[in-house]
Amino acid sequence: ALTIPSQVRYVSYFANMLDGVRPSQPPLLLKRIIMSEAPKFGKRVVDSSVGEEGGDATVASADSSSTPASGGGGDALLGCAPYLQIFKAGSLIFTTAASVNYAQTKDDLPFVSVGDGPVSFVTEAVVQGDILLRCRHLTRSGQRVSMFRCAFHTGYVPPKVLRLTKAQLDGACGDKRFSDDFFLDLIFEPCDE
Repeated sequence: ALTIPSQVRYVSYFANMLDGVRPSQPPLLLKRIIMSEAPKFGKRVVDSSVGEEGGDATVASADSSSTPASGGGGDALLGCAPYLQIFKAGSLIFTTAASVNYAQTKDDLPFVSVGDGPVSFVTEAVVQGDILLRCRHLTRSGQRVSMFRCAFHTGYVPPKVLRLTKAQLDGACGDKRFSDDFFLDLIFEPCDE
């Protein structure tokens, strides 16, 4: 039985091959990945000594493995400290944190809240063939929590944008910490290599 969305996606690829539709083989440039909003995996820590919300430049989240999907006005502080990993043939080929502001260094892992809107990851990674994308949340205590995964083949990616809904993401599909209308956009360009 098919149990995760990536399995369903690969069965459709297999069906395409049986129908004679072969995947295209050129590499693609994965320019950017955009989450529609931050899932609710942690809570922004408010720094009372500054009088502002803390954590914009570094990880600042309270562990919340049991964070409710909705909590009224408190949702504004809910979010995650996300980073993406891209794998090819089982090997990690690229890692990136959410891109929140221009002053952010490459080592900063910002906390993003639901109220911050779309969350962007600059990738600029060349990908080809079978790819696994994993998104994790880093808790304040340093624990890495897998939020979602997706496997896809670049030969079956539509031109420019691959949109994956909550129902199409392994780990997110049944998780109440993701809004029902959550989606992930993968932005591609042809590669000159």
